Amino acid sequence: MIDNNQIKRKLKILPKASGVYLMLNKDKKVIYVGKAKVLKNRVKSYFNRKIQDDKVARLVENIADIQWFEVDSELEALMLETNLIKKYRPKYNVLMKDDKNYVYLKITKEEFPRVYFVRKIVDDGSKYFGPYTDKYEVEELLRLLNRLFPFFRYSNKSGISPMNSKMGQELFYKRAKTVWGDITDPQVYEAMIADFGAFMSGKSQMVKDFFCLEMNRAAAVKDFERAAWIRDRLEQLQKMMTRQVVVVSKAEDVDVISSFGQGKIIFVCLLVVRTGKLIDIKYFEIKNIEDNFFLDWFLVDYYSMTQDWPQKIFCEAGLNDHTLISDFLYKKSGKRIKIFYPMKSWGGKLISLAKRNAKAEYQRKAILMSFARNKQDGWWDLMKSVFGQEKFDFWKKGLEKKGIFRVEAYDISNLGDKGVVGALVVWESKVKVAVGNKTLKKREWYGDFQKSLYKRFQIKTFEGQDDFGALKEVLGRRFKHREKGWEWPDIILIDGGKGQLSVVMATLIELGIDLPTISLAKQEEEVWLGKRKDDEIWCEKLSIEKDGEAGLWLREVRDEIHRFVIGYQRATRKNMMKKSILDEVEGLGPKTKKKLLAKYGSVREIKQINQQDLIDLVGKKMAEKIRKKLMEM
Repeated sequence: MIDNNQIKRKLKILPKASGVYLMLNKDKKVIYVGKAKVLKNRVKSYFNRKIQDDKVARLVENIADIQWFEVDSELEALMLETNLIKKYRPKYNVLMKDDKNYVYLKITKEEFPRVYFVRKIVDDGSKYFGPYTDKYEVEELLRLLNRLFPFFRYSNKSGISPMNSKMGQELFYKRAKTVWGDITDPQVYEAMIADFGAFMSGKSQMVKDFFCLEMNRAAAVKDFERAAWIRDRLEQLQKMMTRQVVVVSKAEDVDVISSFGQGKIIFVCLLVVRTGKLIDIKYFEIKNIEDNFFLDWFLVDYYSMTQDWPQKIFCEAGLNDHTLISDFLYKKSGKRIKIFYPMKSWGGKLISLAKRNAKAEYQRKAILMSFARNKQDGWWDLMKSVFGQEKFDFWKKGLEKKGIFRVEAYDISNLGDKGVVGALVVWESKVKVAVGNKTLKKREWYGDFQKSLYKRFQIKTFEGQDDFGALKEVLGRRFKHREKGWEWPDIILIDGGKGQLSVVMATLIELGIDLPTISLAKQEEEVWLGKRKDDEIWCEKLSIEKDGEAGLWLREVRDEIHRFVIGYQRATRKNMMKKSILDEVEGLGPKTKKKLLAKYGSVREIKQINQQDLIDLVGKKMAEKIRKKLMEM
């Protein structure tokens, strides 16, 4: 029996039409979005049947209101449902990890296209590759490719063409020599960008053939210097191509999808095969699994976020609605993409490969979550390496009395000479005692990040890019609070190498603090322990397995501090970009300031223009004020 009279009334007036329905809780927050061929039948089924699924039962208990939208077809319902789920991120829907965790590579549509990372696809005529789940890995690949394909990477917010800006001209003339010719010519630059897009699409052999052709042409006219120069670039290209493993003898474009998981969490592995080569492996975590619909949901969610369309999709199992998903893909891509369920031959082998990778990623995450939330194995292994077995046993007794283990992680991020920031994140594990029948059962450790204890630091004592000086300031400011109720950490983690660790150790000595301190460098994932004797400092490498429990846990903490400080960096950069010396010019409004920057690109360029040009744009009195202020720079 439904107690809520409002829901009862709405159930009576539900239409017998296709559409999308929204379940809302008492706070008017959307907690579930669904689609239906017949809205009346589908929505009423939640309240007319005996519910055996725990998640559905909890959903129904929290429904305080229902809303719906009618559409003309089931396909329209699917597309609307997808958009609403992305908008509201409902608690009880099957969800991929938040889209903000993914990045895309964008090639802009302009005379001299730029290439850079974005977090959303915008319908602006640009070309997008992705989504990618590991930005740092793709960023390194892009850095290497930029040596072969000298495209612009800066964000040109002024709207000025690269060839009309001073910075653009300097960059071009330094790197104008390319395999394609002089890229200051828009047509040559466009050809280079087209080949870069082909490489990212897996058509690397086509680019290699072009390099070989140009090398042979240079040799034929006895331009041996250019031929040798292209040969060196060809070798670099060949090294990049070794990352693309040939897995299919046919030159086909295929996405291969398989999954592994238990309970409410599943990991999906997607193999990206282009022209027969495996060019990427992507992992996606899906939560709130309900029945067997997650594969349908994954396809809808993923292909709503990409512009990289395959010819075929291989799935490990049948979809619940093959026709509907096929129609959805056609609507999004404009072409018919065939979906297959191969069991044998090369398709079956690719499914098995994707399955193995999905299982490995699930197990890695499961291990991490087990000790991060429920066990102490990871950080106990670390502390054994830090102290040695004998000292560890003594330290462990004291820790069990205290009942809490605390890690503080620090990182620095640069925004230029005037924008250095630092940050601190805290991870804690606490003892929880299970009691039953007035008898002590057992003590268990439960750990997680303590976001309410995170701290941000704007560097105040100097200007310039000095990570070591910034670390010294951050540690000094943090430990000034030791008498003000801040808990002391059991260990300090620094995002960096031996250099950063040595600076932190020296700073702690100056402050009279003796705490275990380690660093974790991203490149090799090596863990270094700071050692000290009197005033002598040195670093010792710890034997921590990168994919062991301690290694995985450390990377999780390091990645969190990196995420947090970069977020602070972006916010600071945004605020800095809003400020300009032009803001200090009395009487200069935002529209005139925007007009100046749009025309000349930067304050430095405005400073160099003819006074009469400035007068023509803003008037004589304002031009004199602007010139006077700019002379103070």
